[in-house]
Amino acid sequence: MTDFDVDVVVLSNEPGLTSGLNATVVPLHGVGSLPLGHAQLFAERVDRYDLFVYSAGDILVTEQNLSSFSELNERLPVEIVPGFLRCQPRPSGDCTHRSFRTVHHWQPSSLRTIDGLGFAAFTDMHSAMYVVSAKQLTCAIDAGRLTTLPVDEVAEGASATSNFYTRGGLEWLICLDRVDEFVVCHLSDSNRGGDGIGAEDFRLQVSALRRLRDGQLDGRTLVQTETDVETTRWNRRYFDQEIPEHLWRHAAMTTGQVLSVGSTTGEVELALFPDAARVVGVPVDDIVGALARHRGLQTVAPNFDDALARLAGERFDAIWIHDLIHRVPNPPALLAELRGLLSADGQIIVTAPNMRQHALQLRLRRTSHPLPPARAGFARCGIHRSNWRRLSAWMELAGLDIERVDGRRLRRLGTHLRRPAFDLTHPTLVAVGRPGRRTTKSESLITQETV
Repeated sequence: MTDFDVDVVVLSNEPGLTSGLNATVVPLHGVGSLPLGHAQLFAERVDRYDLFVYSAGDILVTEQNLSSFSELNERLPVEIVPGFLRCQPRPSGDCTHRSFRTVHHWQPSSLRTIDGLGFAAFTDMHSAMYVVSAKQLTCAIDAGRLTTLPVDEVAEGASATSNFYTRGGLEWLICLDRVDEFVVCHLSDSNRGGDGIGAEDFRLQVSALRRLRDGQLDGRTLVQTETDVETTRWNRRYFDQEIPEHLWRHAAMTTGQVLSVGSTTGEVELALFPDAARVVGVPVDDIVGALARHRGLQTVAPNFDDALARLAGERFDAIWIHDLIHRVPNPPALLAELRGLLSADGQIIVTAPNMRQHALQLRLRRTSHPLPPARAGFARCGIHRSNWRRLSAWMELAGLDIERVDGRRLRRLGTHLRRPAFDLTHPTLVAVGRPGRRTTKSESLITQETV
């Protein structure tokens, strides 16, 4: 193990609080801007150290972590930086891997082998710390953007880590074959036992990535789960999924065959359909699909065409499409294809964000997350602006009769469905439909876009 001579520098905006410490006073430009002051400090001292470590005050960085980084870093191209993931001890004695929360996940397409070792990217580059060599720091500084953050971008302390990679022109990868050496411990009691995944789910995903590297799993992704909107609000959740309360009674009545389109960990399916005879998942990808399979779900390929071909001879009593329909180019085409997999009395349950309600929240200044531009279209943003009217139109074009939205039975007024009050009050739309009399010719799920 390498011996290190360490200098610790404390960042603060209050000179009086750091008396007797090796400290640097950083002026505040906004909430959370203090951590970003380390970039200029690193730049000023780039010739004095071999390694540079940024860390929040409650992250334990061990000598083993630094030794592993130094050894592995010598084997990689200078533009690739070995990354770290966070864990937090639980009262039970095991740990929670906190990097795995909400929208953050492994990227199957990033998998590669370097010098005999497997590496993959993870979407959350904020591990509340990072380590770089002097050579990598010099490359980031030479990129010209690391130490010149505009004040309006100095908003979140979380970007103190990710800015180094996104603005410094470096790539952050996790070593799959030595992953235990690149996990740092979050010491704070906040969120103890809260968000994140357990050690077993973490191991299952790392094992799935290794199997993907060896050609045993499918490396495709069902849909693009990140959007081009400047917020993660509209990205697909992989963990800690939010399920509308009124959805439970629709799902709980199902006792037959269930198809979940866009499944992730499998936890929600098991909770929603406890009496189902069988649950089949079309996973977002085969990495998170490993968690669903471990929980007893049968999965098919994470690709619409292949999945539909595989399931062509089967019939399902319920098809659940959660937070996904607005992420495909042509929603009516997908719904029409899935309609053909329903049993005679089957139902399709669709959830989608109510962006009309979100627009109201923006006008009332109750949220700061922007909406996809109204006229941008799917091709530009990777997402449709879903609302009650559009979801209803998609389902009717697919030949589905809508029975309920958000758990309320609808009445027909002429040829139009009455718009319920929740159009402006509920953040998530839930629509339930059954096969209607009309048929709709399906078009390509990949190349055809609907408005």
